[in-house]
Amino acid sequence: MMRGEIFNQTWQFPAEVVARMLSPKTLSSAWTPSVPDEAPGLDDYSCEVSSVLSRAEASLDTHCNSASLKNIQWPNTSQERPFYEPLAKFLNACVAACKGIIQEESPHALEDLFHRDLAFIVFDRPTKDSIDGAPAVKPDLAGGNGYCAGDDLWWSPPAAEKEQQMDIPTEVKLDLVDLIRQCCTYGRALFSACPSRAFALVLAFCHKTAELRFLIFHRGGLTASTPCSVKDAAGRKGIVQMLLSVLLWKEPRDRGFPPFCNEQAYAIPQSPDSPDSSMVHVRQVLYFANCVRGRATRVCSLGILAPDGDDLERRMLPLSQAGGGVRRSTRLTTQASTEKASQKPGYRSNKKLPSKQNSEAGQTSSALGAVPEGAVQETVPKDEVPGARPEETGTTVPFKLVPRCVSFAGSVGHQVSSTARWSYTSNVPRKDIICKTSWQEEGRKWNEADMLKATSDCFGTAQHICSFVVSFGENDPVSNSIYLPPRDKPLAEYFWDIFDRRIPAKVDRRYFMATLTGVEGDSLTNARSSLELCDAIVHATLGWLGTFLRGYLQRDISTGNVLRVPTPREMPPFELPRMDDEASLEAKLARLSLADTVESSEAYAKKIMDAVEALKVTTKGKGFMTDGDLSANMSTYFTQTHSSQAISGTAEFMSARALRAIRDQDDYLQTPVDDIASLYWVGQWSVLFNEHSQGDSMKEKSMRSDVISYRAKVPQDIQSLNDRQTQLLSTSTICQDWVPILSDWYESVAKLESIWARTYDSLVMSGKGRNEDILRPLFNRFALRGVAEMLEVMTSHRPRLESSQLFNLPS
Repeated sequence: MMRGEIFNQTWQFPAEVVARMLSPKTLSSAWTPSVPDEAPGLDDYSCEVSSVLSRAEASLDTHCNSASLKNIQWPNTSQERPFYEPLAKFLNACVAACKGIIQEESPHALEDLFHRDLAFIVFDRPTKDSIDGAPAVKPDLAGGNGYCAGDDLWWSPPAAEKEQQMDIPTEVKLDLVDLIRQCCTYGRALFSACPSRAFALVLAFCHKTAELRFLIFHRGGLTASTPCSVKDAAGRKGIVQMLLSVLLWKEPRDRGFPPFCNEQAYAIPQSPDSPDSSMVHVRQVLYFANCVRGRATRVCSLGILAPDGDDLERRMLPLSQAGGGVRRSTRLTTQASTEKASQKPGYRSNKKLPSKQNSEAGQTSSALGAVPEGAVQETVPKDEVPGARPEETGTTVPFKLVPRCVSFAGSVGHQVSSTARWSYTSNVPRKDIICKTSWQEEGRKWNEADMLKATSDCFGTAQHICSFVVSFGENDPVSNSIYLPPRDKPLAEYFWDIFDRRIPAKVDRRYFMATLTGVEGDSLTNARSSLELCDAIVHATLGWLGTFLRGYLQRDISTGNVLRVPTPREMPPFELPRMDDEASLEAKLARLSLADTVESSEAYAKKIMDAVEALKVTTKGKGFMTDGDLSANMSTYFTQTHSSQAISGTAEFMSARALRAIRDQDDYLQTPVDDIASLYWVGQWSVLFNEHSQGDSMKEKSMRSDVISYRAKVPQDIQSLNDRQTQLLSTSTICQDWVPILSDWYESVAKLESIWARTYDSLVMSGKGRNEDILRPLFNRFALRGVAEMLEVMTSHRPRLESSQLFNLPS
């Protein structure tokens, strides 16, 4: 799994360069970004380790050739266990050498250092907690402050106990690929315990060659030192240089922790006119995507007062994982990433969904063919997506490793740069707000912020407050840039072909982004009645339409992005902008001699507003659409390349046409019709997996299984149930309420997809397939039509749902 996650985003640098990467550093006053929020490179910093080594060059050579380092008795065997003790002894001798160098400059300098008591011990037993519910891993060695032989270590110690946390895991193996793959698991665990950290350090020793590497895991992959032999002076010198940087750490920043958050509190901006921040505590982790390479999305609800410490462990456990097994759906994108994002804020589940399991990591196995560049294999609907490019991994096991630990002691503080996107004009509320953090690709970092800002006055949206790049200081954004090849150098100079021999087309450069919004939601599967589910879907659909009409195609409709509001929130009234006459479009469509009738935009807009009134939509929002990470700005959409590599979405909820384009590697233009189809699949999923009314009839069990592995069959089963009322009466309450709705809804969507396909094919055949003057108004018209027809379905059935009962809710 980890090998596929990181794939070919692997780089290596000489030890002296890695030492500078790890060193405490200060941004040069001469650094000026050429574009806003540009991340400086490594050469733009003054690194403390360079200054120390320049003054202690002779001392360094003396220490590296000392008897304590040279005379280690390394065993002559292919077995790894005999190397544990000698390696621990060697690393501790290196620590002593580093301390000697530091104390030669200042006898009392060690007192200010974080790792003043650093010691390496042979560990070689399971940690006290596990990763993603899999059996606990057991690093061969461990380095940390005050470690003693026999100590128990946690990745994330319980808050109520004074236990020791794993700091620098170290692995020994004969085979290099297996060695690095195992180290990736440790990097994942370190990120899991402290999600806000910018990097995680792991040591890897290949005893076949007696070479040690320092591995820096970051959200864009893996950066390693070139191998350093423990048996020659040059190798020992490189190891001491890198370890010296670690010994020099003082501040949280040196260890990779931005001052913006410490896992239990955030420093949120006070207002658009003030650079100052306020410390606000985490009330609940709503969602956390555990990964090394990827967006690593974390969503928290915030409040002023620190919650009761007695409930800390439960509070820090993501709601998406608090109730037991959760299956995280497959997301398909161009770039490799491991964001587990089919369920986002507030997803709760007490049910384990069926999937194939891999015994090593508890991950869903794949029935697909060869994995393309940047992809991770995954089980997806087999009837529609063989050959698809899934980037995320599903699991049905509880997420046991939770970020209970504070990353650093003390308060948090952060200054927001002038580039922040604001939708708020007054002081930011300090309670009942949502903070989403994620590591966004360089070219996409403002995608979501721009979408949310454009829709801040829309009904059925997340009600944007502000978005910003997290920074260490002025002109110093938190990114993985310093661990990557310089922008002006060929990638081949730095590429490490450990997992794949193909040099990537570009490096995975990422920025740490934060967004504050005002509406908290949870999964549609937690709806307490059929009426509540209906209203939540309707309101979120109106939010999707408002977003599209303001220029953004969402492109990732899923159960994590279409949410219910447990307690209805005040939102702006739903409005539609005035529709243009579009006479030119009418004339162009007429010349195509289309057999299908396409009404005017004004006609569809009137149908929508009539339905909004009939569905009793007020300013009390009961559902909303969110997440713009993969959204497309329509102002530039038609000038871009639209190959199968550019398709985005979550496999279980993507339209059949988009999935086939991925399978066949066809050029494909994602459209509003694809999003509207995704809304149906989200609705179907939400019915079958409702937390409070999940039926046990054979038909419902079969549909729940098929919706994961054979999705196209489920609408047929729903239609069959709709036709046979005696069978329908044997199903759950929600199934009885929703089968007639889903049957009509699916028919409406299928018809819309068919008409769009014929219309678009006619445009292509006429030579106008990518003509923005035609496509943009045509997109608008089909978006309005799709929503109008969906609302008509809901309007016809909602009166029946008004008398539906609450499901069997937990007491």
